[in-house]
Amino acid sequence: MKSNGKPPAWLHLSLLVVLWSTTGRLSGQEVSVTVEPQPPVVNERFEVAFTLEGQGMQGFRPPDFPDAWRVIGGPVRGTQQSIVNGRVSIKQSFRYVFMASREGSFRLGPAYFQVGKQEVKSTPTEI
Repeated sequence: MKSNGKPPAWLHLSLLVVLWSTTGRLSGQEVSVTVEPQPPVVNERFEVAFTLEGQGMQGFRPPDFPDAWRVIGGPVRGTQQSIVNGRVSIKQSFRYVFMASREGSFRLGPAYFQVGKQEVKSTPTEI
């Protein structure tokens, strides 16, 4: 093989494919909020979980919780990692257990996850 000092064209294409696929995997951050059981019952325990699906979480800031909710437990941090067909998936969650002292509709503001230099937030939730 003759060398002219330049890398072969296939090497440029390979690097481009690797960079493109890595960027797609790192940029897909998704935040969800779940409440169990739904709807919560007064004087019964219920759980609220904030979950980030994606990589690179460095911090978490919960929303302000309603005064009518007494914290029974949490935050409990959980991490789930799976690899399917070479694709890495990571879910990181923060769970709280509450007991509501009164009925009503409560607005739960956004929770914030620090991902690199970005802040990713959940959607405010009506409970």
